[in-house]
Amino acid sequence: MEKDGLITRKIYHETPVRVEYNLTEKAMALTPILEQMALFSMRYCTKDVFRGPVPKDVEKIYSDIAVEFRKATSSYQEKS
Repeated sequence: MEKDGLITRKIYHETPVRVEYNLTEKAMALTPILEQMALFSMRYCTKDVFRGPVPKDVEKIYSDIAVEFRKATSSYQEKS
């Protein structure tokens, strides 16, 4: 992913060695596409996504996941 320009990697020469990965602007541009792919899989591939009975409110589950994803990615954007 680093080679494709989706993440940057920073190595800290500490003991133990610490490596920090960050999403690039190019990776952030994939967010809407990844959200649609997640929604598609929850709608049409529920047996593969969920164990047990299929949840009745897939849209709500997706919306909760999307909110968490946006929180995580917005904290990245604030650092940049």
